[in-house]
Amino acid sequence: MPFRLIALLPLLAACPAPEPQEDGTDTAPIAFCETMDDADSYYIEEGGGNGSSGKVIGRLITDVTGSLHDPNLVANVDYTIDNLDVGGTQQQGRTDQDGSFQEVLGAGTWRFKHSAEKSGYSCANTVDFEVEGGNTTWICIDANCQ
Repeated sequence: MPFRLIALLPLLAACPAPEPQEDGTDTAPIAFCETMDDADSYYIEEGGGNGSSGKVIGRLITDVTGSLHDPNLVANVDYTIDNLDVGGTQQQGRTDQDGSFQEVLGAGTWRFKHSAEKSGYSCANTVDFEVEGGNTTWICIDANCQ
């Protein structure tokens, strides 16, 4: 198995990775959410959702320490997601150890919001994004720690 992975690495490196756009209209980059350039952006990938709902895969990142995925700042962060189109009950959740999260949401405009005191920093951010029924929205969020 490792041989196959090594054989694919040159092919992956040769593929250009488009920049994510705030409007979510581009194609998926290979290493999305691995630099601060991706912070507070999203893109929509065909497939992954069902009917009128879409899958949302997100991740918090930070630039205040040496690691974008520092678990001291991005792990176990409580968040809310609100539907801006029709309102209703908030979705609530908590990020995983690597700052990632997943939700299934109805199509429309949504707002991700978090606020936390982590490792001596005050972290808070609000990001709006779109969900399309039947598709997957990938979102990268700056933990915005000060």
